Amino acid sequence: MIRKRGQAALEFLMTYGWAFLVMIAVIAGIVALDPLGAAQTSINTCQIGGTLSCGSDALVLSADSNTLEVRFENAGRESITVENMTISNSAGDTPDTNSTSYTIAPGETRDVDFGDPNSTVGGSLVSGDQYTFELSAVVYNTRVGDSYSRPLTGQIRATAS
Repeated sequence: MIRKRGQAALEFLMTYGWAFLVMIAVIAGIVALDPLGAAQTSINTCQIGGTLSCGSDALVLSADSNTLEVRFENAGRESITVENMTISNSAGDTPDTNSTSYTIAPGETRDVDFGDPNSTVGGSLVSGDQYTFELSAVVYNTRVGDSYSRPLTGQIRATAS
């Protein structure tokens, strides 16, 4: 008698277990296909690793003045120096380098202007289009000096206005 109860419970779990697996697979497929285009939104984003961060609210890509302005913030506890900031795109067009050296104190923000994103995208910026830039720079603790520098990489996605 105990065997029959155990068999019934096992059959119940197997039947509904397969149903749950199918539902999870269907939901994962819908999310992967992104039928509503949620991943293609025109929201400005800026992602950088390390103690340096950038806010998407202070990200301006202007098609009229051909400029990209990014506000960086030092989220660490020590002053850092950032050098040789370069933006490029995946097509391999001409990168734009801001060779100014910036020292940013803890909690301080610094606006950085990249002067010619047109050369980076390989043509003229179009108002309303979204562009993705790869950011690279060299960063080091100001107190220690540039002999302990490390590379900094990130991604900036902005809609031209």
